Amino acid sequence: MRLQGILVIANAVERLKIGQLLTKIKNVSLKEEFDSAIDASEYLTYNAVDFIVLKADLPVYDGFDFLKSLKNKVEVILISKQDQDALIAFELGLVDCLPSNFKKERLQLSFDRIRAKHQELEGVEVTQDPSIVIRCNLKNEKIFIKNILWIEAMGDYIRIITSSKKYVILSTMKQFMNRLPPNQFFRTHKSFIVNVKKVDRYTANEVEVAGKLLPLSRSRKGEFQSTFSLN
Repeated sequence: MRLQGILVIANAVERLKIGQLLTKIKNVSLKEEFDSAIDASEYLTYNAVDFIVLKADLPVYDGFDFLKSLKNKVEVILISKQDQDALIAFELGLVDCLPSNFKKERLQLSFDRIRAKHQELEGVEVTQDPSIVIRCNLKNEKIFIKNILWIEAMGDYIRIITSSKKYVILSTMKQFMNRLPPNQFFRTHKSFIVNVKKVDRYTANEVEVAGKLLPLSRSRKGEFQSTFSLN
C-alpha cells in the first residue's frame, strides 16, 4: 500500500533534509511541502492525504493549533524538541512524536505503525473510547474517560476516582476540568467534579455516584439539572 502525504516545516534546511529521508522510505510519496500551517490548511481543504509530517514550532500558529483545525482524520507524525510534546501527541492520538535528530530507521517505524493501523481498520469501522493521560507516581497512565466516577480536590492535588482505581496527581480542579468533555462532567461543588453519566440520583444538595453521596451546591443545582437531562 502506497502512502501519500505532506510535509509541514518552517525551516527550509530541515524541510529539505526530512524530505530526502522520506524518499528513502518504501511506498511513501510526498505530494507537497509547506513552510506554514496556513498554506497546508488551504491545501488540505481540497486534497486528501494519508499522512502529515509536522514540526511543532510553526510560525503564526503552531503545530498543535494546526492539528485542532483539521476537519478530516489523517495520520500525523510530529517532530519536536520538547519532551512534553510527546505526552500531548499521545493524548491526541498521533502516530508518533519524533525528536529533531531522528534517523531513517525511526521514521520507518512511524510509517510501519501507519500501515499497521490501516490494515487493522481495513473494511472495519472501529471507534475508540476517549482517554486522557495523567502523571502519577512518576509514570504516565492512560485513563478512559468513561471509567472516571468523580474527582475531588486535595489542596494542590486532586484525587481521581475511577471504577477500578484511585489516582492522586498534581493539578488544580480547573486545569483538570478543561481536559474533560464539558457536557459529561460537572463541577457540583468547589471540591468535586462528577461524571454526570455515573450519577444515579440527586437531591437539592447531594448527588449519588456509585453509592457515594457528594455535595451539590444550591447555586449550581439548576445548571446541573440541565446537564443531567442531556445524559
